[in-house]
Amino acid sequence: MQKVGVALSGGGAKGFAHIGFLKALEENGLYPDIVTGTSMGGILGGFYAYGISPSMMENFVSNMDVNMFLEKQGSLSRFFSQGKEKRLFRYARAGIAMRSLLSDKPVDSGRKIRNFIYMVTGDADFSKLKIPFACIAVDIISGSKITFTEGKLADALYATMALPPFLEPLRYKDMILVDGGAVDNIPVDAARELGATKVIGVNVNERGSQKREEYKNSLEILFRMYDLMSEAFYKTLLLKSDLPIEVEVDADLLDFGKARESIKKGEEAVKSNISLIKSLWES
Repeated sequence: MQKVGVALSGGGAKGFAHIGFLKALEENGLYPDIVTGTSMGGILGGFYAYGISPSMMENFVSNMDVNMFLEKQGSLSRFFSQGKEKRLFRYARAGIAMRSLLSDKPVDSGRKIRNFIYMVTGDADFSKLKIPFACIAVDIISGSKITFTEGKLADALYATMALPPFLEPLRYKDMILVDGGAVDNIPVDAARELGATKVIGVNVNERGSQKREEYKNSLEILFRMYDLMSEAFYKTLLLKSDLPIEVEVDADLLDFGKARESIKKGEEAVKSNISLIKSLWES
């Protein structure tokens, strides 16, 4: 029996495009049998598997004030309220991330984020989900990839997005778990392990070429080099899928104010590939 899985990439705020992608699938009468995700793709995929509709997610993130998820004393609140200059670079210049890297405390404890996830999902475990789901984290002690397919959903969803120095890792059993993007940012294999016979891989990290004036110093060039290495890795993961789809989102990882634009990009990606997408279900 054919089962279509969707593997959703990480990508910070760019990951809101996944909401538009899932929404457009449903508008075409297409419902994934299996969902997997990492980081933001894991959060949104987990909510979807739990039963939260793309429309509900769209309404929430479009009107979201990111500061409601941050500790009052956290420096991130100042960071998110800055102007138009590239936020990751400005953040590095401010030295906030570096100070956190050199201390035993993250920029934000993640307490409010974890409380929100628990508020949404309660004590639900994976066995209670509407459709099979998996998300990816990594244990920084062993370096092992951790694929969550059982246990408390809220723990898994926080672990898959816990990215130091921004958010505190999850101490889980004998492990210290962080964002799984470093080991499997588009979990195609996890979808197959859950029984998917066809997998759509969705990557929101495609940036395309950049403007010369964006690179004014060595720090900006260093970030660009990291982006290029990451993009090459993500393309390798994406090509494991039966239908790889890249969504070019005009936003940075922390551009949470561009939720509506990112969601629209996800919808457009479905429209552009609808014939190929439908063929997976039809076959």
